[in-house]
Amino acid sequence: MAIRHRCSRRNICNSDSSSDHKRIPIDVINIPSTVTSIENKAFAGCKLILEVTIPDSITLIRESTFEGCESLKHANIPSSVTSIGNNAFKGCKSLENIDIPKTASSIGKGCFYECSSLE
Repeated sequence: MAIRHRCSRRNICNSDSSSDHKRIPIDVINIPSTVTSIENKAFAGCKLILEVTIPDSITLIRESTFEGCESLKHANIPSSVTSIGNNAFKGCKSLENIDIPKTASSIGKGCFYECSSLE
């Protein structure tokens, strides 16, 4: 199973106070172990996510997967991940800590650019 989701103005990940649509806050994302792939930009721009847990079934965090997730504070990355793509966490201004496993032999360009809260 793959996650191909992209946040947009009409879905539950975005917060737009000027909109007439109700938004459901999503604060913790636990990706199920049945997911084997997360596509590029799958969660890009999801401004309400605070934490994400990635299962052992994932080996690659693709390009811009979490880019612009401004509220994301922590990401749990399993040892199965061997590569983190370009800009994967770019603009995650609230990201305080992230445990990168030793198995991640490739970390893409700009992966943590504009992550000003990173410890």
